[in-house]
Amino acid sequence: SIKKSLSRILKLSLIRSAKILKNTKKNSVVLSSKSIDKKALNLLMGKLLNGVYQINSFKIKKLDEFKVSFEIEIKW
Repeated sequence: SIKKSLSRILKLSLIRSAKILKNTKKNSVVLSSKSIDKKALNLLMGKLLNGVYQINSFKIKKLDEFKVSFEIEIKW
């Protein structure tokens, strides 16, 4: 299921170290981070965009050369 595969992605060591907040709602989940390394975000986005996830919204803000903040909502 989508919930299980998303949990598997969030357990990857590089992504886990980014301290991504997970806010689960009835029909969706919101993932966010106030500061995430570009490598971790690249890995996360690669997994999400190549998977079967229905991305409802995505916001990203560059903090500096190596860090960004983001918020993404995935529906199921």
